[in-house]
Amino acid sequence: MSNRKVKNYALIAILVIYLAVYKLFIFPKHMGVSEIVNTSFLVAYLALAIKLLGYRKDKSSFDSKNIVRSVLLYIFLTFLAMYGLGFVVGFLKNAYSRNTFTLIQNIFLPILTIILCELIRYVLIWANRDKKAIVFIFTGLLTLFELFISIRSLPLSNVEEMFNIIATIILPVIIKNCVMSYLCYHIGYKIPILYRLIMDVYVFVVPFVPDIGDYLNSMILIALPILIY
Repeated sequence: MSNRKVKNYALIAILVIYLAVYKLFIFPKHMGVSEIVNTSFLVAYLALAIKLLGYRKDKSSFDSKNIVRSVLLYIFLTFLAMYGLGFVVGFLKNAYSRNTFTLIQNIFLPILTIILCELIRYVLIWANRDKKAIVFIFTGLLTLFELFISIRSLPLSNVEEMFNIIATIILPVIIKNCVMSYLCYHIGYKIPILYRLIMDVYVFVVPFVPDIGDYLNSMILIALPILIY
């Protein structure tokens, strides 16, 4: 077994063990500090991944700059469509607090988590660009990580609620992570970070959101990454 394969298996095992510990012990018993624990784990995991697999500098190229402009255009058109629909169906006041301290508190850890996750994705993928099976495994584990911190519980006995969670959370997260890994594999970490900082954090910042419903919002969150892909 090669040295790199052993390092990959070690990183996979650590992530699997943490996900199990998080779901079984940290989240149920220490929900109030679960975000801080997650962030601390990601910092340590990123440092370990760089130590084991190394770090390749992400160099911007002409093509990547063109792709940044294209991604920003798609995101702009998406918001234009969403808020255009809002003028037809109405708007809802954002449920998140608007005072400065709470706003910073709400967005600081999510922003840090996004940056750390995408840097981890970059280190893991670029060290294994010739091992697509490993890339798929790490993508799956990063998807599970996001799902674990996004879903509090799965109502297995309630079919309607289960379908709602699959349609509005699970499918968008799976598709987003697949596309983020694809972009990372071909370009680097900058575009995935840019995409996620806008699409995952804007809801904490804007004062009003269009009242388009969970399912239409989910369709948009599924369609946008596919269009970018």
